[in-house]
Amino acid sequence: MAREKAKHDQSIKDREDDNVRRRKQGLSELPALSSEVRGGTRDPSRLDLLCLQAQVDGLAKDMGDEAGKGLVRCYL
Repeated sequence: MAREKAKHDQSIKDREDDNVRRRKQGLSELPALSSEVRGGTRDPSRLDLLCLQAQVDGLAKDMGDEAGKGLVRCYL
């Protein structure tokens, strides 16, 4: 997470530096970053993680059931 945050901060700084260079050259600036992008990365909520985990567990169970049916058909 720390590596992603550092990479994100560096990309924002690079963009600001690029805008300064573009202003000095008389070029138009790059579009402004939204507050969502500037906010950085956030940890997903616990509820989101639990919902995703339940979804993955359900899909894995369904796939296992279907695979089992296929194996039974092959050997009967």
